[in-house]
Amino acid sequence: ALKVKYRKQLKVSDRVQLVWIDVSTEILKTRLEKRKNHFMDAVIQDFEAVQPVENIMTINGSQSIYEVMSELKTKAIQKFPGLEKPWWERGLE
Repeated sequence: ALKVKYRKQLKVSDRVQLVWIDVSTEILKTRLEKRKNHFMDAVIQDFEAVQPVENIMTINGSQSIYEVMSELKTKAIQKFPGLEKPWWERGLE
């Protein structure tokens, strides 16, 4: 979500974890400009910076997609250790 008020609406419980893919303005602008027929134009000024009190998981988005996913998986398992188990075993405890 671009704005703090939207992020607050999404964060309805402690089981919801928002993730911020952090990239430089230049990288973000390039990626947005490459999108075709997307609902969001390259409007960077609409973004509101993530605040520490929002408890949002931040991932380095300037890495390759594989590194981004690896970092996301590692951080998600650190925060939610049950994610290491298959989904069908998670609710049995």
